[in-house]
Order: sequence, then C-alpha cells, then structure tokens
Amino acid sequence: MALLQLTDPPDDLTVASLGSSDDTEVGQAVVAIGAPYGLQSTVTAGIVSALNRPFVLDLPDGLVAYPAIQTDAAVNSGNSGGPLVNLRGEVVGINGAIELAQSEQGYDAGFIGISYAIPIDDVRHVVDQLREGEEPEHASLGANAETAVVENIVDGAAVLTELAPDGAAAEAGLVEGDMITQIGELHVNSARALVTSVLTHRPGDDVEVTYIDADGNEETTTVTLGSDLDG
Repeated sequence: MALLQLTDPPDDLTVASLGSSDDTEVGQAVVAIGAPYGLQSTVTAGIVSALNRPFVLDLPDGLVAYPAIQTDAAVNSGNSGGPLVNLRGEVVGINGAIELAQSEQGYDAGFIGISYAIPIDDVRHVVDQLREGEEPEHASLGANAETAVVENIVDGAAVLTELAPDGAAAEAGLVEGDMITQIGELHVNSARALVTSVLTHRPGDDVEVTYIDADGNEETTTVTLGSDLDG
C-alpha cells in the first residue's frame, strides 16, 4: 500500500468512505470496482463467501500473507488494488487475488468464482503507521510451522518446527512439536492458517492458543504476540 499526500487537491474531489471489514459478514452483498483487462470503471457484484481465508504467497522479495475476505464478485486482471465495497458504498477490502482452476495444460487464466480481498481494517492499520512515519509492523508468534495431519482432527493442524528463543511462542511455554489447532476464535488447520490467524491481531495482544502437546493432550495457553520487526 502507498500513502499519498495531495499538495493541491481539486475542490470537487470525491473521497471514498471506509467501512469495517471486522463488521463484514458471510452472505453480505459486495461490489468490486476496477478495470479488468483495461475496461475502466467496471463494477461486479457478489457476496462475501468466507472470512479470514488464509492467503499466503511466497514471492522472491518476501511473503505476502493476509486473512482474506473471500467473495464471488468477479475479479480479473486489472481489478487488483481496486476497492471492494458494501451496499452502503463503504470500502471493506482491497481486491488482491483470485483462485485459478487447474487443467492438464496448467492453470487457466480468468475468474472462476473465488476472489480474495485484503480486509480494510488491516489496510487502515498499516496506513496509520505510514502516516506517523513509522515502519509498518505486524503481529508475530516467533515460530515457524508446517502443516500436520493429526489423529481425530480431520483437516490438520500447524506443528511448530522452530521457535525463536525470545519469541512470543517460547515465552508462553510452547515447544517444538506442539500442534496448534486454534488461535483466538479462529480454527487453525495448516501452517498458512497459523500465519494469517496471527495477522488478525496486533503486536502486544494477548491471544488464547489451543494446541496438542507431545503426549497428545489438548492444552490452552495465553500468548502475548510479538512484532515482526523484532530481531
């Protein structure tokens, strides 16, 4: 995201109103705005089909991760960066990516009914830091994890593979091999879900973590989340 300061804005400049992604609900109607394939001023309508959908993309210059708003409003190349708005005209997300179908020839381009938006409350948090001249920071568990299949848990968990000695997880008493199944109110069924579940919180937040220890016991502990800017 970029924060711009206009030195001589026009008098008739229309400013978008920001809503709240935290107040957005599954089934709510939304509209995506953008310029798909260069077709300017295009709107598409749909509903919010899921919230806090783990979106993680490992790029050469860093990790892109966010707890996405999933919608079936059509989004294609050229929509990215455009607003996702509710029916009050309030921006609740920033269109970011789509799911692609896979064929024998590889991935087919184009919208197939699943698109992802960055929640506007997460955007607002970053913008506020930029406005104050600060480097944006995000919540951190201070641990690496892999996806694990756990007996009696159908869709898996996130097993801790490496903990920073002074990180949030280690400070809370978690150890390598612990399998996290829930962060706060969010179910964790993969390493991706662990990353994005942590990102729904802020550095310094106390969050309840449910996990399965080496003996197979389900335990709960409170973790004070750190910052990704910590060394």
